[in-house]
Amino acid sequence: QEEGRGDEEEEDRENSEEEDREDGECETSSQAVTYCTVCGKNAAKYKCPRCLTKTCSLPCCQQHKESSNCSGQRDRCAYSSVDEFDDNKLYDDYSFLQDVLR
Repeated sequence: QEEGRGDEEEEDRENSEEEDREDGECETSSQAVTYCTVCGKNAAKYKCPRCLTKTCSLPCCQQHKESSNCSGQRDRCAYSSVDEFDDNKLYDDYSFLQDVLR
């Protein structure tokens, strides 16, 4: 009976992984893996600064820019709430102000 039970558990785990993959995320160890929104085959490694689209490679990034007419450049004047504000946003604002002064 235990062999049959192990097979059922393994099958449930495989079905669960397939469902997660269809949703764009898959649990591996304790970290969720997000797949590329362009090809959907590989784990996403990069995020577009403009629209936050997740891609896995330069060809996928270029395809994203062409298909969505995205410039890929962050909107420097976009509003950020206090909750979103961190050291990186502070540095971005500082750099923006330095560019304005030049």
